[in-house]
Amino acid sequence: MLDSWLNNSASWFGRFRYMNAEAEQKTDRVLTMNASAPISCYLGDAPNRNRFLNFIAVSYEGLRGEDFAALVWDAGPAALRVAIHNFTDRPLAGRMRVWRLDHGRYKVAVGPDADDDAQIDEGAAEVTMAELGRYSAIPLALPPRRTTVVQAEQVERLDDLLARADLALSPLDSGWRPDGAFEARVHNIGSSPAREARVALLRDGRPVEEVILPEIEAPLDLHPRRVSVRFKDARPGDVVVADPAGLIPEIAEHNNRLAVPAKPTKP
Repeated sequence: MLDSWLNNSASWFGRFRYMNAEAEQKTDRVLTMNASAPISCYLGDAPNRNRFLNFIAVSYEGLRGEDFAALVWDAGPAALRVAIHNFTDRPLAGRMRVWRLDHGRYKVAVGPDADDDAQIDEGAAEVTMAELGRYSAIPLALPPRRTTVVQAEQVERLDDLLARADLALSPLDSGWRPDGAFEARVHNIGSSPAREARVALLRDGRPVEEVILPEIEAPLDLHPRRVSVRFKDARPGDVVVADPAGLIPEIAEHNNRLAVPAKPTKP
């Protein structure tokens, strides 16, 4: 059955290759629903038109699509198993982000699958313990011309990430002021208050200035919660970091940094 779905998908893309690959980007007239089977194999589900939620189980970074194939076998809230084949003659390195796993501690096993049974060969697994949750990344090291199985099994469930605070910085509402200071607006876009949040200006990785914000409430009424911080000695190339020591549990921390841009030129 799976072979039939994959063949139908390949045939559909073959008939409309120019339209899908070159003529225009995906719109409501160029659909990908006929490619649901291969997309689901790689990602664990196939987001298509009128499906606005992110249902995928995994995504990949640092790998080219033509270099590997993947098949998501198990993709529940507490377990994950993915088989990845490297088609090339060289090792591949990248990352696999997880999107469905509940926040917790996991036993992560990675190893070869020489007999193609979607199981790590006996005695060949490299096992580590890791804290995983939505958006966490598992590093991938794929040997050439081999299939590698990555599996994660929850051993302890931790707190709900979505109930945490979430500090965030954005270039859209931060910038240089007329007096020469750089103003950064620190948002809390999470579900809990952020208390005693430190905001630091770093230069070459070293702190130049630091401010402590007593509290930023959570935007539970859907109105923004933000505090402006000014750095008088900021220079282009510096970096503003919210909670640089990682003391505040957050939903995500990739949005805690903001590079100070060049000063605008006068007209």
